Amino acid sequence: MTHTSGAELAPEVAGLTPNLRISAVLMRTCHLRFDRIGDTTRYWFDPNALVPEDEDLLLQVARCVSVGPLEGAVVRLVPGAPSGEAPDASAAPGRAERVRRMLLDHGVLASRIETGGADAGARVDDGRVEVDVAP
Repeated sequence: MTHTSGAELAPEVAGLTPNLRISAVLMRTCHLRFDRIGDTTRYWFDPNALVPEDEDLLLQVARCVSVGPLEGAVVRLVPGAPSGEAPDASAAPGRAERVRRMLLDHGVLASRIETGGADAGARVDDGRVEVDVAP
């Protein structure tokens, strides 16, 4: 299994999992690692479900903004816009709520999580939840 960290990516490259788009800033600053590449199972019975790869990255994000290099930063979650090409894209708002709950469960304060807030032009159209640091 290959391990890829955010530090190895080009500065403008976002980290992608089946359900998340982690910003390049988070990938690079937090040195996030993809430790479960190829270990992804889609949960078609629950379109809001996160896969183990998503959960691993969210745990790393939670640590980074709670006690790591971005301690105290505000995390912004933006549900991906539905697309005809992504069959489960309409699940993104529920998935964003699941991401928010996971961050809360791992120590990120509710006041440090923003949901939504991007204009439609900035949203991705693949149903992934965008995870970024608020300006």
